[in-house]
Amino acid sequence: EWSFDSTFILVALTERNVCFIQSVKNQSFSYKIEEGLFGLVNAMFVPNKTDQIITVNSFNMRLTIWSLNDKTSHFITNPKYSDSRGIAFSKHNFPLMCLAERREVGEYIGIFNTKDWSITNHFPVQSKDLKEVKWIDDTDNILIIEGEILCLVYLYSSTTGELLRYIQPYTDKIGINELKISPNNNLISL
Repeated sequence: EWSFDSTFILVALTERNVCFIQSVKNQSFSYKIEEGLFGLVNAMFVPNKTDQIITVNSFNMRLTIWSLNDKTSHFITNPKYSDSRGIAFSKHNFPLMCLAERREVGEYIGIFNTKDWSITNHFPVQSKDLKEVKWIDDTDNILIIEGEILCLVYLYSSTTGELLRYIQPYTDKIGINELKISPNNNLISL
């Protein structure tokens, strides 16, 4: 995977629980992340931050944010997914990250400040099987797409955790295959 500014390349070797980061501009710079016994399922760059990598370990027990600059790491427990379905980044209020979590046999959303990875909000959601989260550009709102069985979309405020609206366009169809948000953020297509 390339960093957003094309200055770094990230290679994840999940079968060896390790990933490597190499600089394109500075050949002497290389960085290695080893997840060890926890295993490695996925690795990705934090959007708009070339110096931070997100890794998710086996069984989704934790998500780790690694800093290439100061060699520090931050841990967030119980991510629901190992891929980008459960992670969304704010463009309006960057630097915020929305993370789908599974805790206490329920679905939760954690909102994190990506400057220091502190939690700014944490709230339960009505979803029974959260399939994906999407941040609505230029707003503080997030969409939560229900799982494979129900055709449901929830709109939550990331600042208050309040359910603003839910949409159930069909009761006789199963799930939502794809959801797109219009450029002006006023419409969604299912």
